[in-house]
Amino acid sequence: MKNNFFIPHIWSTLLSLAGANAADNCTCNVSTPAGTKTKLYLAPVCEIDTMPDTIAEGGTPTTMGDEVCLDGDIVFDTTTAGEGYWREYDIIQYSGAHINTLVGEKGSRSFDNDIVFELAGTEKEQLGFAKCVANGCFVAMLETKSGLLRGIGDPENSASFESIVLNTGAASSDPNKGIYTLRSNDACPSWVYDGVIDVTPNP
Repeated sequence: MKNNFFIPHIWSTLLSLAGANAADNCTCNVSTPAGTKTKLYLAPVCEIDTMPDTIAEGGTPTTMGDEVCLDGDIVFDTTTAGEGYWREYDIIQYSGAHINTLVGEKGSRSFDNDIVFELAGTEKEQLGFAKCVANGCFVAMLETKSGLLRGIGDPENSASFESIVLNTGAASSDPNKGIYTLRSNDACPSWVYDGVIDVTPNP
């Protein structure tokens, strides 16, 4: 995805499309549940063949949401057996979150986009997972409770693990788990995906 900031005429157009009440609409009877679902999708950027632009980057935006919605499917390279698919992980319930933080100085601001999640256990498989992903470059997705599939990273601006903490716990009442933070930095908050999720490796 291109790191394009708003240019004046697009900004003006989007504000007129969204209207004055884009952020402060009456929400008395609207459900906006917090949190995410329990499936994390992760893929190495080297296995991605085509990463779509956002709708706004590919044409003329008609809503504010077009600035962050991908226009099409994320397509994997099909040439290498055993690769080319989304790895799917079950995270601990209520542990997943998308956090988008505005950073930088005026005139060069961007977003640190984090996906935070927890995996149960610190056994051989979890230790091996931590070792394998520690220095990797990824695209990652996590679905919100409201059903919005949001992701971070792309082949030109990948997400990587900012933090991994594996803790066996000390007392019997302590959790035994890993806490993971994936981060990418982009001009926009986490992108939104409405395309195919392929979880089958290349034959």
